[in-house]
Amino acid sequence: MSVELAYGWRPIEKGYSSGLDFLGLARPIEGILDAETSGITNATARARYFSIVPWYYWRYTQLGGEGSAAEQRRFAIGFEMLLAYANIAWLEKSGSAMSGIIRRDYCDKVWKEKRESLPLRDGDVGETPSPLDAAFYGPSLRRLNLLGRYSQFHTCRDAGLIMAEELDKNFRQLGGYDELVDASSVDTATVHEWADHLCLEQPTERETELLRALLFSFGDFEQDEIPPRVLTMMLFLNMGLTANAPFTSSTIEEALATGLDLSGAQFTPEPILKSTHTRWRILAMLKFLRHASELAFAAIHLHVKEGATRYANAEAAALDLIAQSIHENAELPQSYSDFLVGYESETLPPGWKPEGESPQIVLRHALKLCVWCHVLLRTEAGQTLLDDDMAKVGEHLDADLLGYYEQLEDLIEQDTEIALKWLCINRAIARHFQVAARKLVQHDTFRLIEDEEGVRATDKCSIADVAIRIDSILSLVADVKLLQRSDGGYLIVPATKPWFADHTVRIGSSINR
Repeated sequence: MSVELAYGWRPIEKGYSSGLDFLGLARPIEGILDAETSGITNATARARYFSIVPWYYWRYTQLGGEGSAAEQRRFAIGFEMLLAYANIAWLEKSGSAMSGIIRRDYCDKVWKEKRESLPLRDGDVGETPSPLDAAFYGPSLRRLNLLGRYSQFHTCRDAGLIMAEELDKNFRQLGGYDELVDASSVDTATVHEWADHLCLEQPTERETELLRALLFSFGDFEQDEIPPRVLTMMLFLNMGLTANAPFTSSTIEEALATGLDLSGAQFTPEPILKSTHTRWRILAMLKFLRHASELAFAAIHLHVKEGATRYANAEAAALDLIAQSIHENAELPQSYSDFLVGYESETLPPGWKPEGESPQIVLRHALKLCVWCHVLLRTEAGQTLLDDDMAKVGEHLDADLLGYYEQLEDLIEQDTEIALKWLCINRAIARHFQVAARKLVQHDTFRLIEDEEGVRATDKCSIADVAIRIDSILSLVADVKLLQRSDGGYLIVPATKPWFADHTVRIGSSINR
């Protein structure tokens, strides 16, 4: 057996660069997210997976007999396939668009072949992707007390049982209800019959009520303490109520970073949401600062990859890029403090993407993001963020908000060139080699390689979008009919304001008990 097969070694020359957290800046963000969203991830964007998946695992328990884990998995695969086919059929009939359908690629391909009989189980139907995968709904289904494990079996728990019994009242009336338990295929007519009942965007009124209660933890799903995700979703509704136009996750992220509401005025959250608002503001700032560091590194990577010069090391390449960036832009302030003054009147960020693709433009954009964040942190509202304990999360990784602020403050009396060196070398190159060294065996985090021949760049330097679960939260809230999807994002519906007011009182009473 070769070393590559035995240890997963990937020669650097192949250009593999699959590790997205190549500067080690994700962990503090993920740590705060896990504390604030409890059961929601970037992948859990469709609420009906929290009701339909428990239903078919409950159905398996109704079959009787001993069974096996393999038989249970085969059973579940059939309903995963049926759910995908049904949503594809619904989209075809309605002419709508929808995201978040698991197994869509395979099922869409089969559906377009216009077969009379569609595969459900066995044959070339794969084990994955599955809603129970760790990358999808698996951890959330367990955390929300919908599913559990007993030995190798998945079990339906108390919350899942409530969902399953409600859904079964409607599903048992449909054609193929009994046959689908073991069928290897399904005819298109049956899929069409199930389409309206399995559409991810069309829960029944009662199912919507149950999903709301599950996500916001009340009624049959009330817990002794209010889960953090409830306060997070309430915060986004609170912000949504200030909007006078459709809003998106980007709109909310910018409002969080600036402390404004969605109309551009100063935002004052409900008293019960004040701490949650502070922590989400810290998250938004960390996202922008992470992006700035990764853009700076991407600029160096591009400079090495596309330039004709062979540099002795990555630092030499960075210094050359800095010199060119300053030389090519006469409008770039000479001192960092002048840069700050220029952004004191700016409320909106410079933009997520640079205006161009040249290394110099990308690097200057990265510095603008840092300056914009620094200006916000120097305000009274920004200083409040630094007093929160969450501002120290990631301190051991030199990736905490307070640490960022202190390092940016040290640049006040420096030239812009020194600020660029801090960003390129301290925050980018040094961090990259530290992170890559920890994953040396696979080489999947290397973007720049230094050896006796100088510095080289791998094929790509993909930058993560740094999703902080706001997209999935807004989607879930829309699925339970407290927001409405529109071409421009999301809109408040008439029921939102009174519902929000009632549950603000409920949550406040629970917290003060």
